[in-house]
Amino acid sequence: MVRVLVSHAGHHLHICEECLAQIGLPPAEQVDTETSQFRQVFSLKAVHLLAFFILLAVGVEVTIGGAHIRSAALLINLLI
Repeated sequence: MVRVLVSHAGHHLHICEECLAQIGLPPAEQVDTETSQFRQVFSLKAVHLLAFFILLAVGVEVTIGGAHIRSAALLINLLI
């Protein structure tokens, strides 16, 4: 257990650029916030349409499921 903690602490005290330099890789490039991958993905119209479809489909599913539960509860109350 101590061995794992020491190893973990030893590796996480280095910054990313130092670790990449030790294995011979160039440092990671800085990502500009204006052209980040998330911004590019969320600007797509298809993502918005898919999100709206999922919201609609889940809403319908929950509504139908709730109606079945209510009707089953009413049936049980009538039988009791």
